[in-house]
Amino acid sequence: MAQKQYEKIDIKAWNFKDLEEFIIITREKEFTQKGYPGLKIETNKNKKILSLRLFKSEQAAQTAHHQGIKELFQLCYPDDFKALKKDINIYPGIKQMAPFFNGRTKFAHSIFSLITTTLFARNIRTKNEFELYARQELKYLYTSGQKLLATILELGKAYQSSFELIQKLSFQHQEKKKTFTIITSLFKELKNLVPENFTDLYTIERISHLHRYIACISIRAQRAVDNPLKEEKKALQLAGYTLHLNTLLSSLSDNSSLEKSQQIEEFFWLLEEYKISLFAQELKTSVKISTKKLDQFLTKLSTMI
Repeated sequence: MAQKQYEKIDIKAWNFKDLEEFIIITREKEFTQKGYPGLKIETNKNKKILSLRLFKSEQAAQTAHHQGIKELFQLCYPDDFKALKKDINIYPGIKQMAPFFNGRTKFAHSIFSLITTTLFARNIRTKNEFELYARQELKYLYTSGQKLLATILELGKAYQSSFELIQKLSFQHQEKKKTFTIITSLFKELKNLVPENFTDLYTIERISHLHRYIACISIRAQRAVDNPLKEEKKALQLAGYTLHLNTLLSSLSDNSSLEKSQQIEEFFWLLEEYKISLFAQELKTSVKISTKKLDQFLTKLSTMI
């Protein structure tokens, strides 16, 4: 009954009531059933549509609603977003990055998705707030888009530079087994750190830090050539933590708590900072990091479901 009364499909404008955080569906002595309203992007007859739905959990509602609000902005202000797509396609340097990240068309689309998510995926629940946000943000969309594109391009330049350096060193030292093995493992690290779909995985804030971790990989590659034994010894200090991380990642399942998955992700990035402290101190870490801190973090993770 609540669904029929509340839900709408194929929304193209804010033509529905302001949204509560939740509604009471049924109330009994020992149990209250809540519904969490939110916009949701759906597919109907192979066509993308926007609907208003009641969700069973607050987390599911918020996740869908943020993306739904982003979609509603695009439906209400199509010309502004068409201009953003054009800006992305002509931005200097994107063409050079694209071959590393699924080609120009897919890469441009993924950048558009990242920028629009960064700027417009919001927990907006009233029509007045929606219209106010549009007035505030759309007039600065070109400037905001250019700043975000510059951050992505900085990453792209660092990635290409590291990629080409490792490729060159790998070719030059393929006869030196120890050196070649280290460089090959660093090449895998680079591609794991910045996979083809990095724009789908990372926030723009996270992307702004990646060039430091890439620089660390480049420094490690060069030093592996200069003194492979020294780099190998340092890598042994890292190996145990990498093993722990892989074990934690493989332990994640549908039953794992959101908090645990977030904490494992935080451990992943702490490990990247630890690599800087271990292999490339001249880059400086963004947080204080030590083996003691990593060990304490692992102890906390071991108790989480």
